[in-house]
Amino acid sequence: MSELSSLFAMTRDLLEKENISSHTIYAVDLSLEEMLTNIIKYGYDDKKTHEILVNAAIEDKQIVISIEDDGHEFNPLERPEADLSGQVMERQIGGVGLHLTRKMVKSMEYKRDNNKNILKIFIDIK
Repeated sequence: MSELSSLFAMTRDLLEKENISSHTIYAVDLSLEEMLTNIIKYGYDDKKTHEILVNAAIEDKQIVISIEDDGHEFNPLERPEADLSGQVMERQIGGVGLHLTRKMVKSMEYKRDNNKNILKIFIDIK
């Protein structure tokens, strides 16, 4: 978790140098924060050292983020939509961050390969 703020700062700096809009940078930040926090909090149930690989590229007027981890199998695309009805204090906890990410990005792809979760996130540059 301690590395996340460094990753976010580095990502923001790189995107700002490419003149990417603040709206798009926000979508990248939100996506990274939500997905990486979930991996760290729920993907591991041991005290072993784990590595999460994050790659980002600008391709065809979009940002492509790839996140690879060796945690428990978790496909965020199979998660049901969050129930946002009713009062905030009465809602079931969880799912809102994933809901916001889904709304902010163009698309996501998931696969499990060689005991690793591989999530690709596609964000249009606006």
